[in-house]
Amino acid sequence: MAETKNELIPMSTNTLTFPELSREPRSAPRQRVHAYVAALCLAAGLAMTVQSATGAVKVTVQPPPSVQDIQAQQDSNLPFDAKRLGLMKPVSALFGKKVIDLKSKTVGQVKDFILDLSAGQVVAALVVSGGRAPITPVPARSFEAVRRDKAELNAAKKLFESAPRFPLASTDGHWDATILADSFLWFNQAAPAASASGYCSAVALIQQPVISSANEALGQVQDIAIDLPIGRGVYLVIEPTPGLDPLDNLYLVPLASVHLGSSGKTLILEASREHFLNGHHFPREFPSDMVFPEVATAVYQHYGLLRDATAKSAANPAVAPPAPDAAVAAAQSDSSIARDQGASDSADAAFDFTLPLQ
Repeated sequence: MAETKNELIPMSTNTLTFPELSREPRSAPRQRVHAYVAALCLAAGLAMTVQSATGAVKVTVQPPPSVQDIQAQQDSNLPFDAKRLGLMKPVSALFGKKVIDLKSKTVGQVKDFILDLSAGQVVAALVVSGGRAPITPVPARSFEAVRRDKAELNAAKKLFESAPRFPLASTDGHWDATILADSFLWFNQAAPAASASGYCSAVALIQQPVISSANEALGQVQDIAIDLPIGRGVYLVIEPTPGLDPLDNLYLVPLASVHLGSSGKTLILEASREHFLNGHHFPREFPSDMVFPEVATAVYQHYGLLRDATAKSAANPAVAPPAPDAAVAAAQSDSSIARDQGASDSADAAFDFTLPLQ
């Protein structure tokens, strides 16, 4: 049988019916194929390299975000870190705590904390090196961790000893971003931003009266829950005015929901007394629920501080993971119960509000 050869048969009508094709360069069909393949790879979330007439064209696309990535992005919109709530400490338990350097050498003790109420942040710790020695501001994020008996500084003792210092009288609370700029630079931290309402002392806030926006007495600050290594002030713990709550509960309020009155001796909560009493509260003997994300979410939503975050979450909902089978679900349930109990025990140990303040 004679071999048949495939031949391209020119079609003269192409240049008449589609005149734009006659002006197309010879490499154009190949480029169109490359573009088509690249589009498919883009849709599939892949990375590819194609060869065009002018050279290599690399199309790199990140894979679709996982459920964990989406959740992490949503968490970053929150005014608290849900994964670190169990690491909160009451400031009353941190006053006088030993501060150590990278080699576990003692550098001083915690004297006070500088807070930015409007941002809900711990700006710095004030560390005293003994007696009436000058005080050293240390940026909150310069701390590696806070253990039961010490605060671990992510710096050497020599660096700490050469850091900017101030007279002990500076602890009266008159701090601002300008005064602290050199301290932050010394510890290789970003300079603090100016506060919308000014900085204040944590020591000065303890037992300070709290009133409503209508000048109604609400109670006083019993303690402040903070996460020092990330510079976050999570809650003010408010003890209601006697007779206001017959069950003698304690109430949780975000730092950003209050501001100092003109006298500097009173905290004003941007809410009514009724709104305050309808907020999250707990018996002082059982503070463990404050470490759970759903409690923090409820507290911040109650005071209108999660509007942007909830709107973003609604616009980009996380994809639900596949449902596990019965055996896996039972194992996860047991693990969750154990984890919750561990968090509860940890919180009970860290937040003992039944003890008198030092």
